[in-house]
Amino acid sequence: MRIFIPTSFILLTACGFSNTSTESSGRDELVKDSLHLSAFIAQESERILLDSLFHDYWQHLSDKEYENTDLKIRPDLGLVLPQLLDECAEATNELIEKYEELSDYDTLYNRILIQLDKEGLYVDDSVLKVIHLNLEQWESRNLGIPNTKLFLHLYYAQLRVRMLEIVRKQDLDNIGVETLLLNAQKEYEMVYDSAYYFD
Repeated sequence: MRIFIPTSFILLTACGFSNTSTESSGRDELVKDSLHLSAFIAQESERILLDSLFHDYWQHLSDKEYENTDLKIRPDLGLVLPQLLDECAEATNELIEKYEELSDYDTLYNRILIQLDKEGLYVDDSVLKVIHLNLEQWESRNLGIPNTKLFLHLYYAQLRVRMLEIVRKQDLDNIGVETLLLNAQKEYEMVYDSAYYFD
């Protein structure tokens, strides 16, 4: 005995199953999309919170009060990475120039002593001290270089904090970066608090 099933019934049944699987697949996609959207919103909320915390940190430093404000170094805390890189490069170049100058003066002083010895000339120690003081660039050795090194340290430490802020926002789940950032912030604050011009 043969059972006759009309073609229209087969098509309607197949379409019904197809619609059910399409609807199910569409719901799955909708659920996936809403989960992705929820995760995105959560990450963006965390980034906004981090921006707020970073702003509060820099504002806290900016608002600090210090004694002896005439000698207190207050670098621009709003510098961004390219500016900080420029400041670090400028301070490094300045430091190199100062050390090269000192090397030239030291060499000149030693050449004077050698020449005096060759000529068999005796020069009183007090005169040698005056020559040495004039050649050694007291101000550069005792003020210029220490101040430039201090600025380099400040800019480098600030650059480190700014870079870690960026990495922290990009890698929200990395606890190691969070720890590095907190340590860098503490270090910068200590450097910042103790930053006074040598005078």
